Amino acid sequence: MDKRGERSKVVLDASVVAKWAIPGERWEEKALDVKARVVSGELEAYAPSLLVYELASVMLRALRESVLKPKDVLDALKAIGSIGIELLRTSWEEAEEVLKIARDLGLSVYDSAYIWASRKVGGKLITADEELKRKGGDGVLLLKEFSL
Repeated sequence: MDKRGERSKVVLDASVVAKWAIPGERWEEKALDVKARVVSGELEAYAPSLLVYELASVMLRALRESVLKPKDVLDALKAIGSIGIELLRTSWEEAEEVLKIARDLGLSVYDSAYIWASRKVGGKLITADEELKRKGGDGVLLLKEFSL
C-alpha cells in the first residue's frame, strides 16, 4: 500500500495468472503471493479483456497435455473470474494506442495490450515474460522480482 492508504494498482498478464491454476510453473510462489495480495485487497488488479482468451488458451494446452483435468480447468476459470481482476475493454481509438506501443517497442499487439492497460490505470504490469519486461521498460515488473 502506498502512504495515502490507497491500494497499489497492477496489471496482470496471462503468464502470471495461469500460474494460479497450473502447478509446478516457474515462479509459482511469487504468482501465488500476487494472488493473495489481490484477494486480500492489498492490490487492485486489472487486465485487458484479452486475458480471458489467453488464459483459456493456456488452460486448453494444459488440458491437452494432461497437466489439468477438464473439471480442474472449469473450476480454475471460475475461481480466477471471482478473484476481482477488473477487465478493461479497448475502444477503437485505444486500439490505435496499442498498435503504436507494439510498433514502437517491437512487441506483439497482445503484449502491447497489457502495457496499454498498465498505462491506462497508472500501475505496473506484472509479467513472467522476460522479453516483455526487457522491451517494456520501467513500467513492467518481472514476476520473479515482485515485492511491495
